[in-house]
Amino acid sequence: MLSLIGNFDVSLDAKGRITFPAGLKKQLPEGDSLSFVAYKGFENCIELYTENEWEKIQAKLVKLSMLNPKLEKFKRLMLATSARLELDSAGRLLLPKHMISAVELKKDVMILGQIDKMEIWDKANYDAYLAANMGDLADLASEIFGGDIEL
Repeated sequence: MLSLIGNFDVSLDAKGRITFPAGLKKQLPEGDSLSFVAYKGFENCIELYTENEWEKIQAKLVKLSMLNPKLEKFKRLMLATSARLELDSAGRLLLPKHMISAVELKKDVMILGQIDKMEIWDKANYDAYLAANMGDLADLASEIFGGDIEL
């Protein structure tokens, strides 16, 4: 089971590449391939999954009814922005131009470990997201977990 944590500052170069952080790479299971699946997330970020984690998502989607038009719409919209990515020999990921523009990535970028996935954010957009939402943390914890968890 993955347990990806941490925030990593990286730079987006002129060709659309980011260096994959060594601290995040160390958290990946030994023997896993260094290929990923990415798509534009529900927030203004790119969601990045290892191949193994992506296979789990695919397995769940395949089990759902193809007769459900909302499922088909969801898959179509999600997969419209998806791409397979691999680390190059220098340890960089080349992000597709359509993803870079869709989430407004500029030079300063954050990669966040999110347990079973990673998120790639423009640093200014991520900082603004935190500033706008951090005050909601206690209310969210109470709503989601009730009295079942202490943070």
